[in-house]
Amino acid sequence: MGYRQLYVQVLVAIVIGIVLAWQRPDLATSTEPIGTTFITAMKMLIGPIVFLTIIGGVAGVADLKKAGRR
Repeated sequence: MGYRQLYVQVLVAIVIGIVLAWQRPDLATSTEPIGTTFITAMKMLIGPIVFLTIIGGVAGVADLKKAGRR
């Protein structure tokens, strides 16, 4: 059941990446564009996610009486 946890999957991916870079450096460097594309996509998404989170928070506090209630 542990393999379904996200942190386990991330740790397994890190170990696979380390072993791949150690055993087959030519294959590891050929997959570099995939990682670069992923990082670029994440950088492009961070701005809109932060903006929409702030807008959603401001819209949720439209009624100030509700802001103090739980």
